[in-house]
Amino acid sequence: MNKKEVEAIESALNTTKELMEIVLDSAIQQPELVEKIPVVNLVKAGYDITQAIKDNSRRKKFRLFLDGFNVVRLGEENVMKFKQRYYEDPDFKEDFDEFVLEQIESHERGIKNKVLGCLVASYVNENINYQTLQSLSYCLSRLHPEGIQHLHNLSKHDFYIQGGANELPDEETFLIGAGIGYRNGTKFTVTAKGMLLYNTGIAPLF
Repeated sequence: MNKKEVEAIESALNTTKELMEIVLDSAIQQPELVEKIPVVNLVKAGYDITQAIKDNSRRKKFRLFLDGFNVVRLGEENVMKFKQRYYEDPDFKEDFDEFVLEQIESHERGIKNKVLGCLVASYVNENINYQTLQSLSYCLSRLHPEGIQHLHNLSKHDFYIQGGANELPDEETFLIGAGIGYRNGTKFTVTAKGMLLYNTGIAPLF
């Protein structure tokens, strides 16, 4: 890796940090208005700080992430606790910045970055721990975008469906491929991890 590549990565990580700080600072000042803050303004404020990310596709990924993040109502105390760990634990701060950036960059479809934003916000709210956030994000990265809608549909039926076929429907293979669903005879069931992914990352978007 040459010097230019290293500098680009460092700048991109700083962008992630700044974007998170803007969102969290807004939550501290007016927690009841977090979800109403214009996402475009947040992103513009972050991008005014650095030009590390220049193409529209990457900007859109960050906008969608923040869109999902702002859907979840943050608790003021939870935000304060997160910021305390973020600023006082350098190892966590570095790991968190890298994790968020890598996950945002990995998703080519917008809905998945919205789900990621919800998952991160759920972590800040202490609905899930950091290890679970990483695990659910890994499942999300393997999930076909169409599987998100199917998971939502299954949530209306207690996360299982009865009825078999000689060949698995595409919707089921999407969930199986992400490790969040399985078929036993004629019954298809979403795993506990799949339900958690839905409840903390997908449900807030519907």
